[in-house]
Amino acid sequence: MPFCPRCGTEYRPGVRECSDCRVPLLNEPPPPAPSEETIEEALSVAYEAADEVAATTARDLLTQAGIPFVEQQTSVFVLDHIDSTMRNFFSRFLVPQSRAREATELIQGYLAAPDLPESEN
Repeated sequence: MPFCPRCGTEYRPGVRECSDCRVPLLNEPPPPAPSEETIEEALSVAYEAADEVAATTARDLLTQAGIPFVEQQTSVFVLDHIDSTMRNFFSRFLVPQSRAREATELIQGYLAAPDLPESEN
């Protein structure tokens, strides 16, 4: 039975084009598109940053290590009576589950490392 590769409609034998999409039909049904739930299930939180410096560091480390990631970022400005405005920042890094431990250890290991002493001039 032929199928439309775009909309997935099944047609009777002999039909060669989808009547809706106007594309040639295939003999095999198209693979199901991944749902948002499936995509989210394949990702794990590797790191959560509460400031922009930590987020930039995490972003750079993941990029240099070749670990694909999705960054969810929130930035909120709050009116404060003392400082007049205050910015709350939060960033979450999602990576493939298969690389979550590697990503977490990479970022936390780097951020936990002692600061290097300043060089003397």
